[in-house]
Amino acid sequence: MNEIAIVKKEIMEKEWAEKIQCCRESGLTVSEWCRENNINLKTYYYHLRKIRKKLCEQIAVPVMTVEDTNPTVKLRIADVTAEITDSTSEQTFCCWKEELVVLKHAERCEGKCADLFSYCYCLC
Repeated sequence: MNEIAIVKKEIMEKEWAEKIQCCRESGLTVSEWCRENNINLKTYYYHLRKIRKKLCEQIAVPVMTVEDTNPTVKLRIADVTAEITDSTSEQTFCCWKEELVVLKHAERCEGKCADLFSYCYCLC
């Protein structure tokens, strides 16, 4: 990807992060906010998914430890540790991962965001 395309992509991501933050701060439902701002609901959720995925990719790299032949992955952010074994369901893992992303954001943001426990995209 050339430099212009990279810059264009970054600008678009920033604009969508700002739109999502505005939606969350508006007090309206997503549907109402999208209708008022002439944004297709599917387009909103498409960009929300892209931003969430990008944030999920930025969390700390898991550290693999082996204890008694039961491999365990530990994800640590701030004071929270999630231990994942081979018996942990994919659904449970995804929920933990999302919560850790929120905690990582809260740590970086230092409490400046309006709503830390929803997906907050304040671009701190």
